Amino acid sequence: MTTNATTKSAEKVLEVLNVLLGHFAHGLTPGEVAKATNLSPSNITRYVATLEAMGFAERIPETGRIRPSVKLAQHAVGILRSLDSARARIDETENRLKNQTTVVAADNTLEVLPALTEAANALAARSSEISKQFGDGLPYERHRVVNEARFYMAQSAEAMLEAGKRLILLKENEPHGDFTSIVEEQLGLAPRTARLMIQAAVKYSSPQLESKRQALAVLGKTKLFELMTEDDEELAALADGGTIAGMDLDDIDRMTSRELRAALREAHENATAQARLLSDKNAKIDELAAKKTRVKRVTPDQEGEEIRKETSAIAFEAESVIRGNLRAAFETLAQHAETNGAPHDDFMAGVLGQIQLSLNQLRSEFGVKAASDGDDVPQWLRDTAAGTAADDYSRAAN
Repeated sequence: MTTNATTKSAEKVLEVLNVLLGHFAHGLTPGEVAKATNLSPSNITRYVATLEAMGFAERIPETGRIRPSVKLAQHAVGILRSLDSARARIDETENRLKNQTTVVAADNTLEVLPALTEAANALAARSSEISKQFGDGLPYERHRVVNEARFYMAQSAEAMLEAGKRLILLKENEPHGDFTSIVEEQLGLAPRTARLMIQAAVKYSSPQLESKRQALAVLGKTKLFELMTEDDEELAALADGGTIAGMDLDDIDRMTSRELRAALREAHENATAQARLLSDKNAKIDELAAKKTRVKRVTPDQEGEEIRKETSAIAFEAESVIRGNLRAAFETLAQHAETNGAPHDDFMAGVLGQIQLSLNQLRSEFGVKAASDGDDVPQWLRDTAAGTAADDYSRAAN
């Protein structure tokens, strides 16, 4: 058989195994496997025979349905640890299959062994890793794990974390539908609660918090849930006598869960506000520094030009108010006087007089001449200079 054909055959065998892994509890009929994989019944018979021969699949005695073998789930790595022993098993399997009435096609088990071995190793390695971290080193067994989860759920906060670890084991080893069914029907948990327990188990089993878990567990289950959003470093410091949001373990222990939630939310909001304030302050400092640098580079003439532009804008705005809004108001007053015979002349004169008075005060305060004539010398200085020259001429004539 060619390499491509062998690879394709291995992929199909793995596809059948993958479908079976999703139905560990009740298994599938050959027809259901064929429907799920879009493979022909004859191919399904061949691939299932290969899996059965390898010990990866088995028939349920009562129903004849096909499911992954318990041996695959629990001992695949140990069975396939030695390639030589695996090959010897394959040789024995081939000889046995030759004597059976059902003929297995030429793509024999030995050719698909590497791919199947790799899949089994990956599955068993992940299961072993999960069991090592959350299962106390024991092999996975659904009934035992469910009973342990029930026990720990009825206990303290620390036991809740143990129950969360069992939920992790269930989630990693059971198909999604079966896991949800176990959580809701056998454990009586809402999916959201199960998620919180899993998150708490992962959080408080981290390297930084594993040794602090007992100290934190005195706070109770609900408060541990509230504290899950805090950094591991802060929680470790809290367990060692430090504080979070200004609260130590005793403070938190005396609080209700609602008070703790409110205090943590307020602390987070204050931290966010302070960070925003600091950011705005730094931005303002940078802006002032840039402006100061820019002002240093501006010449007196350039600075004067900028001031004149600002003054012109203000004057234009004042003129617009007089020519626009004030004129419209005067027109309304005039129409009212014409319609009702009630003159507003004195009032209008008073308004204009007030404006004129303000203009005269500005002119007097800053010595502004009556009209622009192109001479930057103030009017009062020019009048004084002219009088002095006339006096000098008169004295010279005498």
